[in-house]
Amino acid sequence: VSSVSGQSSEEESDGSFVFKDPNVKAELVASGLEFPTSIAFLDKNDFLIVEKETGLVKRVTDGKILEPPLLQLTVSGKDERGLLGIDIDKKGYTGFDVIYVYLSYVECAGKESCANKVVRYELDNENNKLIYPKEILSVKSYPDDSHVGGVVKVGPDHNVYVTVGDFTCTACPPFEN
Repeated sequence: VSSVSGQSSEEESDGSFVFKDPNVKAELVASGLEFPTSIAFLDKNDFLIVEKETGLVKRVTDGKILEPPLLQLTVSGKDERGLLGIDIDKKGYTGFDVIYVYLSYVECAGKESCANKVVRYELDNENNKLIYPKEILSVKSYPDDSHVGGVVKVGPDHNVYVTVGDFTCTACPPFEN
């Protein structure tokens, strides 16, 4: 985190922030990330973080970014597109536990063929990588769409909730049928 914003803070002239709530604080826990967009905690000092344009899913443990990254996706990072969302769901089965990792991103096979996807992976803790991809959702988008959502959240009911956006182009003429 290189800067912090929030409803209950004020920016000082030197670029630092003052929080009005004494229980809220900002602390640098990792650096060297390129455009991080979302984070999912595995444990107190162990989390996954995604980078919008590189398509990298990284793991940070005790303030250190583990190498190599867990996964690299080919994503379209134009405007508000890219690797935008991540969440996890821990499931216990008889004899074993699984950590499912859900990713929300935009992938393009060409300018006219993009899709907003949600894909579920399993976390392979032993080898520090994401395995067994399973596509959960794929919403085709129009040429040059920009506003395609990206938030993915696993609810307490273990259902997966995702925003897909309004699929509006940032600087395009209106589409005609």
